[in-house]
Amino acid sequence: MLTFSDTEVCLLTLLRRVLKADHFEYVSKEEVLDCKDWCELIDVAAAHGVLAVAMEGLKEPEWQKIPAELRIKWQLSVEKIEGRYQKQKMAYDKLLGLICANGIKMRLLKGIGLSEYYPVPSHRECGDIDIFLFDDYDKGNRLIEQQGIKVDRTGFKHSKFRFCGVTVENHKNLLNVALNKYDRTLEAGIAQNGKGRE
Repeated sequence: MLTFSDTEVCLLTLLRRVLKADHFEYVSKEEVLDCKDWCELIDVAAAHGVLAVAMEGLKEPEWQKIPAELRIKWQLSVEKIEGRYQKQKMAYDKLLGLICANGIKMRLLKGIGLSEYYPVPSHRECGDIDIFLFDDYDKGNRLIEQQGIKVDRTGFKHSKFRFCGVTVENHKNLLNVALNKYDRTLEAGIAQNGKGRE
C-alpha cells in the first residue's frame, strides 16, 4: 500500500474535493483539513503543477488558517498561472486561424488542450503549445517563417518557434515512429483519415 506524508495527504484531499475523486480511499476524508505546514503544501503543489487546482479545494475556514503572507503568495501565483493560460489561449486561437486559413489541418496535443477537461481550465499549468500538422509539417514551418518568425528545426521530434510570445512545438510525428513499426503504420492511417481541429 502507498504511504503519504501528512502534507501529501492534505494536498490529495484538496485535489479529491475538486475532482470529486472519492474512490481514492487512502486520502483523508476529514471535513476540515488540518494541515500542519501550509508552506510545504504550497511548495509540493507547485512542484506537481497543481497549485491553482489545490486552491480550488480549500474551504473558507481552512483558507483563514493559512498565514496571511502565504495566502497572498498563493493567490498571486494562481493569478500568474491564469494569466499564462490566457496568453497561451490567445496565441493558440490566432495560430489556429492562421494555419486553417492556409488550408492546413492542425491537431492540438497535450498541454492547453487537456485544460478543457479541468473544472477550471485556466488552472491547468502548461509550458508551451504542441501541435501536429499531419502531412504538412514543412508547409507549416514555411508558413510561420513567412510571418517573419524564426523557426528552429534542429530538434529531431519537432520544430520550435515563438508565436505571440508563446513557445510552439510543431511535432513531426504524432506517435513514436522512429522506434516502433506499429506506430508508423498507425500514424500513416491517422494522416490519411485524420481531421484537423477547425
